[in-house]
Amino acid sequence: MKMMAQVSATQRSDEEIVSLGTRNGMELAILKRTEKSMGRIIAKLDSTDLIDGVRVEPLQIYPDDRGFFTEIARLGRGLASDMVPDSTRKIQISLTL
Repeated sequence: MKMMAQVSATQRSDEEIVSLGTRNGMELAILKRTEKSMGRIIAKLDSTDLIDGVRVEPLQIYPDDRGFFTEIARLGRGLASDMVPDSTRKIQISLTL
């Protein structure tokens, strides 16, 4: 796979390159897909299809008086542990189902 930083969208190449724009002197482009798909489906936490450096956690579904909810993140814990510099603030982000 070619590194996109090495190929300018204005250069000719064998693959078709789609320019996304230029900002601060940097040009962003992607290779055009030859077929449409949903991409990779991540079904396991240790999937080899995960992007390098990306971490995932399973979500728990809890019943409550409105139906169900899932806690997406609790800042300061889990994947969001570095998002709160101290333990005095407790922030939780949830989704009702």
